[in-house]
Amino acid sequence: MGGLRLGLGLGLQAGGGGSAPVIAPANTVLPAISGVASQAQTLSCSTGTWTGGGSIAYTYQWKADGTNISGATASTYLLTASEVGKVITCAVTATNAAGNATATSSGTSAVTGTDAFFANVKLLLGFDGVNGAAATSDESGAAHGAATFVGNAQLDTSQKKFGSASLLLDGNGDYITFPDSTDWAFGFSEFTIEGFFRFGAAPTNAILLAQWTAGWAFWFSGGTLLFTDGASHNSNAYTWSPSLNTQYYIAMDRDASNVLRIYVDGVMVAKTTGYTYSIPNSAAVLAIGSLRPGGFTTYDLNGWVDEVRVTVGTARYASDAGMSVPAVAFPRS
Repeated sequence: MGGLRLGLGLGLQAGGGGSAPVIAPANTVLPAISGVASQAQTLSCSTGTWTGGGSIAYTYQWKADGTNISGATASTYLLTASEVGKVITCAVTATNAAGNATATSSGTSAVTGTDAFFANVKLLLGFDGVNGAAATSDESGAAHGAATFVGNAQLDTSQKKFGSASLLLDGNGDYITFPDSTDWAFGFSEFTIEGFFRFGAAPTNAILLAQWTAGWAFWFSGGTLLFTDGASHNSNAYTWSPSLNTQYYIAMDRDASNVLRIYVDGVMVAKTTGYTYSIPNSAAVLAIGSLRPGGFTTYDLNGWVDEVRVTVGTARYASDAGMSVPAVAFPRS
């Protein structure tokens, strides 16, 4: 009996002097992805914040549209062509002596591809930013810098095609400009102008993009959509009354055969053969949303503009059959 009491006493003493029990990990702040969601760019994943006792080890699993990417188990991941158009997440598993738990980051925007003609891109605008901000910058390799915002032109996070915001213009003196550049002088080259537009009022007379005077304009005039150069060489026009508060993808290009085409939502709507004119080298600013820099006050755009791209030296589409409407933002490389 005495031995039993001694044994119990020793057991109680050992138990009372032990360390606190280890608790399995629990996530308190989700992992986060940093980097640009574009092909050939590298993303990084943080561990997030965890509670739990003892030493915690972390493992990673990158996913595309919710499916594990084979072999993508490091804290960084180099995006490939296989992920273009997909949303990327990162799952982090925390493990200690008591167990493990997994937490998954928020998703990226859909991954964009690389652009074989990126060197030819002379203007690229995503209009991402804070609601109400009067600031945006050229994202092309030509690096035309920050736009000048005029009137009440501002970013609007309530409407956008891609990213976080679009450019809002109220149709009463709002527009943005970039300084004159030889990049806007297309000459005899192939070129492509494209973007997403949502109209808050009928664009009977409205500028999409223009370098005017004595340059060129892609615009609505008298309820028709057309391109014209500084010598009033008008393309064939598309008579159109867009539905209001509807997003449209509007594009045009001139190819090596001097065929100029205009497209709406991927459909060719106007075609001009023999458009052989040299687009002049004007000294005017490049404007989006108004012809006021050229002295005209009745061509203000009322609506939203997003994801604008100007490419010089390449007709990207050059097809009577049209093209697919971009499903992700234009590549940034």
